[in-house]
Amino acid sequence: MSSSSLSPELESRLEQAEREAAERPAMRGGDWLFLLASGVVFPVLLLIWGWM
Repeated sequence: MSSSSLSPELESRLEQAEREAAERPAMRGGDWLFLLASGVVFPVLLLIWGWM
């Protein structure tokens, strides 16, 4: 961070968060499965249930 207006504690926390974000992938398999279930499978099941 080049801005000197941030407190040292905030800067260290931001650096730690950036390091952790770079170490792990943004989306894991479980995240994709949850998105698929909540965005596709669950609404389709609701539609089928509504047609019955």
